Amino acid sequence: MTAVQIPSSSQLGPLPAARPCGHFGYAFRRPRVSRASWPGERATFGLVVPLPGSPQVSADAALTPAWLAEQHAQSANEWRRRLKPRRAARTESEARIANTVRSALAHILIERDGPALEPGPRSYRRTWIRDGALMSSALLRLGHEDVVKEFLRWYAQRQFDSGKVPCCVDARGADPVAENDSHGELIYLAAEGRNAIRTIAPCSRRCGRASRPL
Repeated sequence: MTAVQIPSSSQLGPLPAARPCGHFGYAFRRPRVSRASWPGERATFGLVVPLPGSPQVSADAALTPAWLAEQHAQSANEWRRRLKPRRAARTESEARIANTVRSALAHILIERDGPALEPGPRSYRRTWIRDGALMSSALLRLGHEDVVKEFLRWYAQRQFDSGKVPCCVDARGADPVAENDSHGELIYLAAEGRNAIRTIAPCSRRCGRASRPL
């Protein structure tokens, strides 16, 4: 396995401005790396894209094959730990069900945006209390109380002064559109996580007061 260091932007010089392209109008860049390969020869290229909030890679880091393999192994082991079933499957049919549950759990955790639980990418890049309550219910049963704590405390801070619960929250803030089942969904979540979350009681009481005139 060989490693090729992709030049940094300072080595490449000024880059042309990225133009919106494609159906969604997103801008993109395409790196170009020249490398001669002989017939039958194999090469592995590693692309390092640090996500927001993750440890950043220094510009002079030695991105060797060994380093890339170590990072891949660390990431894989961390996901195995997070998705580890609470008990071992005893039959083949149980194993299939367990794998389905693990896939669903991975989807929930991957789509998180900080403390926010989001049902999907792109057009679903916002948080609905309806979806968040149901995903949190699953997370509690799968041993991820910490994720639910973060979500509920984050969402409760978006509650309006009147006690009204926003149906969803995105980058613009809390959505004021009336969905009157939002109050009950937040109360349901608070009840589901009552053993993990006790600071949410005032929020639940405001939900009750806001629901009485409906």
